[in-house]
Amino acid sequence: MEQTPFQLEIAQLMVEVLHLDMAAEQISPEEPLFSDDGLALDSIDGLELATVLEKKYSCGLRSDDKSNDQAFTSLATLAAFVEKNKTK
Repeated sequence: MEQTPFQLEIAQLMVEVLHLDMAAEQISPEEPLFSDDGLALDSIDGLELATVLEKKYSCGLRSDDKSNDQAFTSLATLAAFVEKNKTK
């Protein structure tokens, strides 16, 4: 599945902020973010990414929100969450 323009924007942020050794275009929208079968991000990566997304888009990410697990499932779910909740 090909990335949407907004998914590519989020993927570029991920590569930049998390210093991933890959091009943003290589991140599949459906690839799991925190699984060994996917990008294998860890909790620190998730915190860094959430901080940048909140700062850039004011998308309402809160550490105590139970929906974070769902939002951070894949690039597609993360981009959809940010796009739906962004105020900037």
